[in-house]
Amino acid sequence: MLIKTEKSQAIIDFLNTDLLINQNIIGILENVPKAHIYVDDINNPKGVFVEKGYMHYIYTKEDSFIEEVCDTFFKEGFYGFSGVEKSIAEKIKSKFELHWENPCTLLYLPKDKLDLSLIKSPVGSIVIDDAETVDKYYEYRDDGSIERIKDDIRNRPSSAVYIDGKIASWVLIHDDNSMGIMYTKEEHRKKGYAIDVSIDLASKIIDQGKIPYIQIVEGNYKSIGLSERCGFERCGDVVWFGIIAGIPKEIKDENDKSREQFIKSFNNDEKIEYFINDSNYHAVYQHLINFKENSCINNKLKDFELKQVIDTQMAETWCDIVCKGYEIPKEHEESTKKMLLEMTQRKDSKYKLFIGMLNREPVSSSAMLEFHEWASGVYFLTTLPYLRNQGIVINTLTETLDAATKHDIGLIFTQATDENVCLFKECGFKESHKRGKSE
Repeated sequence: MLIKTEKSQAIIDFLNTDLLINQNIIGILENVPKAHIYVDDINNPKGVFVEKGYMHYIYTKEDSFIEEVCDTFFKEGFYGFSGVEKSIAEKIKSKFELHWENPCTLLYLPKDKLDLSLIKSPVGSIVIDDAETVDKYYEYRDDGSIERIKDDIRNRPSSAVYIDGKIASWVLIHDDNSMGIMYTKEEHRKKGYAIDVSIDLASKIIDQGKIPYIQIVEGNYKSIGLSERCGFERCGDVVWFGIIAGIPKEIKDENDKSREQFIKSFNNDEKIEYFINDSNYHAVYQHLINFKENSCINNKLKDFELKQVIDTQMAETWCDIVCKGYEIPKEHEESTKKMLLEMTQRKDSKYKLFIGMLNREPVSSSAMLEFHEWASGVYFLTTLPYLRNQGIVINTLTETLDAATKHDIGLIFTQATDENVCLFKECGFKESHKRGKSE
């Protein structure tokens, strides 16, 4: 059983057994008194778990501790994890749907590698009035970041180079004691200011008897190179990530709103009945971080490619495929094409249209309807009737999902019929809820 407790020397001693990995947890215990702390044993802990709002921190070498944390705290909803040692992160991720992920390289500066001679310019602390400037250039800026930055400046050391009285380059310390939010304004780059502020701040941290450390997102070779020039050494791999437990109400609501937007895009045209089944559908969704194209196509079609519609001629071809695929009655085909063309090509349209090409011939269609800048619905997925049951639709769907990832779409919604819900699930979609005549 997990025990809620307070910061104690027993916990610090346990975390110190893997000090470099656990600097972030120690920092949270030091700087965030409102964080909730849980252990398996108050006097001799073999695991520590910390809640700080959306973000969570954990360290243990016991799988049983991870199991208990997962079973106890993550029932339904969205949960984030900060700087978790890679092997622990993998065990947690395996139990839930992944929402987002930022693998990081962990680096620290040994005290004997601190070289103050690398500082070439005068360096001071960040003035609180410059918090808004720091926030303006912050890559992960959000509604609450300005207050967090002010807290960092007021309560922990920071370093900045000022040119003609204006802040030019800076770095500060987060509430987990990691160095971060480093930035140099473009007009002041290539002058060594980033090294100046980094060494200065590392020196201030060492003077406090602490270890300078930083977590850099994998692939950011420029920042890793800069850190290593300052004397930092790699000491491990950690992961920032988010999970989804259960089916949160927010996903159900967003799926319904996506369907409503699809319906509204018809502007109440009576032909909507050809494309909407109000009586029965499965609401499905997929976070595209979990999408792996090759895993959902057993027989990837040779000579198949998906092309985005880029002009009126292609749009007309798309409309023709849709009408044939949905088997629109002959007497209504032309008017339906006109309706589809108008709704997808008007200036305020949120649609991106795609045509599946097999041996250079147009054979299938799909569309993404933007719901948020990070979420879209997938609709009008069909193929020509005489080509059904040949794997064209699933190839079209997977290629559409791949296109969505390239458009920086993170979440896809749609509503499937009883007949085709299995196709979506085969491509990794999950069912959030179902609507039927009896519901």
